[in-house]
Amino acid sequence: MRHKGGGRSFTYYTAWSLQEELRQYENTGTVFGAINKKQFEALPTIDPGVELRQAFEGIVDPMDQRIAQNEQESRTLAQTRDLLLPRLMSGELRVAGVECTVEALL
Repeated sequence: MRHKGGGRSFTYYTAWSLQEELRQYENTGTVFGAINKKQFEALPTIDPGVELRQAFEGIVDPMDQRIAQNEQESRTLAQTRDLLLPRLMSGELRVAGVECTVEALL
């Protein structure tokens, strides 16, 4: 789903706000919900205009990007933990040697 005027964050949050309206289509497909173009275009939305949409995007997009960065960092930290913790617990790796090992892994 893309907005004609662009704006990834605006499009995401607009679609997210339509959850209740979209639920009525959950059981219409054979495997998963289905909605046709006519039904989709009939969903209630408000067009705030280009200026307001761009202002929203300018404020919210950096936050969304930071959220994505934080999620990626969290995954990396979890992978590092999962790699190092068993070695630390078994005694195969000592805390004094962890810095060198972590730097080599990254």
